[in-house]
Amino acid sequence: MRILVTGHKGFIGRNLCAYLQHQGHQVEGWEWQINKVPDPQNYDRIVHLGAISSTTERDVEKILKPVSYTHLTLPTKA
Repeated sequence: MRILVTGHKGFIGRNLCAYLQHQGHQVEGWEWQINKVPDPQNYDRIVHLGAISSTTERDVEKILKPVSYTHLTLPTKA
């Protein structure tokens, strides 16, 4: 199974990726990039663990700004 994991560098994401790879899945990590989102059509599953976890982040606008993925359509499995 091809799986995309956001937040793959964090504690949970790192361990989840290792586990999924050990189970034989093809795992890809995703780093946030301005105006870029992965194409969900390329994956069987997506696990979203990404977040701003820094307790020293001071840019309130960055923290509160919602990320819109409304233009993405997820594939349906028959």
